[in-house]
Amino acid sequence: MPKSGFRYSNGDQKKGTKEFFKSLKPSRKLQHIKRGLGLSRLSPSAWFEGNLSFSCTQLTPATMATGGVVRHTSVGDGERSRRVAVENADQTTQGLGRMQEKSVVITGAAKGIGRASAELFAREGARLVITDVDEAGLGELSERLGSSGAEVETVVGDVSVAEDAKKMIAAAVERFGRIDVLIANAGVIPLNNIVEATPEDWEYVMAVDGRGMFLCCKYAVEAMLEFGGGSIVCLSSISGLAGQKQQCTYGPAKFVASGITKHLAVEWADRGIRVNAVAPGTIRTERVRRLPEEPGGTEYLEAIEQMHPVGRLGEPEEVAKAILFLASDEASFITGAILPVDGGYLAQ
Repeated sequence: MPKSGFRYSNGDQKKGTKEFFKSLKPSRKLQHIKRGLGLSRLSPSAWFEGNLSFSCTQLTPATMATGGVVRHTSVGDGERSRRVAVENADQTTQGLGRMQEKSVVITGAAKGIGRASAELFAREGARLVITDVDEAGLGELSERLGSSGAEVETVVGDVSVAEDAKKMIAAAVERFGRIDVLIANAGVIPLNNIVEATPEDWEYVMAVDGRGMFLCCKYAVEAMLEFGGGSIVCLSSISGLAGQKQQCTYGPAKFVASGITKHLAVEWADRGIRVNAVAPGTIRTERVRRLPEEPGGTEYLEAIEQMHPVGRLGEPEEVAKAILFLASDEASFITGAILPVDGGYLAQ
């Protein structure tokens, strides 16, 4: 066996390591390198991106680019894999320019998945319009992104109000001359069953999560048609694809997100507009972190965590990466897809 982890296989003649390696075709060289690193099952695309998280050396785009510290992780260790996910989303990491000069509107950007998406898209070169009802949170995010060099416009408004939703899309056209991407993220997440829920609860959730998504998509499509196309990513949920307890108002609203994604994708594909969605599992947003303060919240969290095969909840940054992929040109042949980002929840 040669040194440095290279292996002979398929009747290769045993030569010195250097001579043996020189004699290989490029594809075989890569195969032996991957074997030596314990990466023999890694796909070419994953090898290029460097997004590894199984029982082997952990390489990330940041460590590959900067020669940083190499970490180790192993599947099944929920807390360790959670920490790696957060570390990989280091705010100082520069992106690959996948959103360079693109005009992007992100609703519900002050917290959670929306904020993580704004941070990631800014690192990828996007020109951002970030919106929310939380003026203070929006201002803090805008200041932080602006200080790092991002171009940012803020719009304080309610997606369920037609004039506010229209203003959000118009802000991108006015500031940046066009809109390329909409991330329809704004939403509310109540927990209740149908006995506890009131008609007002239903109307509130449907107004924000249902009507709000309809309005933002409507005005975005109208604008994108003027500029030759664009990409929309809607925020659905595992509750928008399967039934869950305590989701009698939120779940149906997320079925709206799943439905509008598929219908708009078919309706506008021939005009250059792609429409996709992500369906997150339970994600450690500020809202989820507050659940223990509510009656039954702690028990609910403990139970739902065990229902995710990876043994942990997701991080906002992990969902943001899926959103970025669907919004980017890397997904140019994908429309009408609803991508679960759920730690295996829906695979059961």
